[in-house]
Amino acid sequence: GVLLDYFRDFADSAGLRDSIAFGTEVLSARYDDGAGMWSVTVRGPGGAIEQIDANAVITAVGQLNRPSFPAIEGREDFAGQSFHSAQWRHDIDLTGKRVAVIGTGASAFQFVPIIAEQAAQLTIFQRNPPWLGPSPLYHEAVADGLQWLFGHIPGYSRWYRFWLFSSSVEGMLAQVEVDPDWDGGERSVSAANDRMRSELTKHLERQFGDRPDLLAAAIPNYPPGAKRMLADNGVWAKALKRPNVELVTEGIDRIDASGVATAAGRHIDADVLIYATGFAASDFLA
Repeated sequence: GVLLDYFRDFADSAGLRDSIAFGTEVLSARYDDGAGMWSVTVRGPGGAIEQIDANAVITAVGQLNRPSFPAIEGREDFAGQSFHSAQWRHDIDLTGKRVAVIGTGASAFQFVPIIAEQAAQLTIFQRNPPWLGPSPLYHEAVADGLQWLFGHIPGYSRWYRFWLFSSSVEGMLAQVEVDPDWDGGERSVSAANDRMRSELTKHLERQFGDRPDLLAAAIPNYPPGAKRMLADNGVWAKALKRPNVELVTEGIDRIDASGVATAAGRHIDADVLIYATGFAASDFLA
């Protein structure tokens, strides 16, 4: 909501709305060497196909823009309401519903703590747990003093962004680099990575120590840094411990009209099915 409001405000203040073709998909872009022009085929919101000639084409589609759905048998058979988290159905009220969520990555991490308070029963299907990085201030408001610095000190916001990258990304590089002489199996890739794993495991033990069942499911079986790590301020553990929430780690066999059947022979009934299964990140310019 905050980001969408910012985009709308900026589009209005910069006079960009008349230059934006909303609900329009680029189907193809071909370059004519002779004419030195691009021919871009687009499909508008009404389905009409249009040809646009341009001197230059700038792609800014990013990687996380095409939802990825799992290849689970029977997905089309589900009789209830279903959607991908990137195409959220705000018209569906989850209050009092039996909701099933497939996936425990970054997307689920953001919305599960919220919908857990709405649903009568929430079942979360997990294939691999994420490593959680302690971030106690993750949801805290930006301090007034810091906002003042962003607005009044030239270059400060850019420096702050660089500092965040330097400390949390580049600064962690030595802890995730592979040591070819290290024999850590699936646990770790170096001595530094193993120490990192121990510290992150302690963070999980502090949160799930009172729930051994959840702790066993929360500790990843791969080295830290092998997959995206998530900033954590405790809301995920709090959500999983709710009496109306169940974390299912057994594989999914199929989806049917009334819910999800697991490989272990269980059947979980659901009114709403939410796919938190990420994006087709490798399909560039899809």
